[in-house]
Amino acid sequence: MTYFNNLFNKSLEKKGRIDMAGGITTQTLYLEKVNHPDHLTKIKNANENEAVFSKNSWKKLMDEACIISGSTYEGRRKAIQKTFQYIQRTVIPVFPEHGVVAVPTHSPDNDENIWLFFHHVLNIIEIDKNSVEVIFSNGEKKRINVSYESLDKQLMRAARVANRFTPFSPPQPPYGGDFSFSV
Repeated sequence: MTYFNNLFNKSLEKKGRIDMAGGITTQTLYLEKVNHPDHLTKIKNANENEAVFSKNSWKKLMDEACIISGSTYEGRRKAIQKTFQYIQRTVIPVFPEHGVVAVPTHSPDNDENIWLFFHHVLNIIEIDKNSVEVIFSNGEKKRINVSYESLDKQLMRAARVANRFTPFSPPQPPYGGDFSFSV
């Protein structure tokens, strides 16, 4: 997976459409709004120890990332709303060809909203009625003020969206074929 991510990220750099020090990649764990005079968004990536802070809003970052894959944030949002009837807290297939789906924990304009990236969420653990701990693919943990039921529902939505929009690769060999293996 590392080779694939490096190759994908290098192709993004060559296109010059995304600042790899401040944009969304396949390594992004989450985006979080920050209250800072110079920065609007905190970006946490799986392959970096420290978070990156961007002068761009979450919406601009999401829009730039979606454009790389041929649409806009609004275009993806409308497509998911029409296809799945997920009107509120709509999950967004950012890089659908790579299974990258962003999951809002609250309404996107709510200051408490955090955009989680579904393919990096390994587990969620209920801490109390209104908070959970999210465990990511790199072992990092983040406490979020959202109910377990609400986030679980959002992750189920993300799974459906990823399943629908990620290209399907048929199993090899095809069913009924030769299943012998050579070593």
